[in-house]
Amino acid sequence: MTHNVEAPAEWDRTAAAFCGAAFGAVAVVVHQVYVVLFSDELTIDPFVYVMTEMAMFVPAGAMLSVGAVILHEWLSQVRSGSP
Repeated sequence: MTHNVEAPAEWDRTAAAFCGAAFGAVAVVVHQVYVVLFSDELTIDPFVYVMTEMAMFVPAGAMLSVGAVILHEWLSQVRSGSP
């Protein structure tokens, strides 16, 4: 049985933003596990530390992935010759 499925011409920006935000959250969790295992002393409140990282990494991941989608769409338009 074969499936004739083609990739969409445009990528979904909303899905890319969600995946980038999820990747940013995972990066924060991995960093926090590293800090817990290998750090001797934390000088600030742990809640503030984690929330500050979440406030930076989640939007950054979303913006980077959406930027990659926009760049991909622009490059595909340039290659195809359409304005």
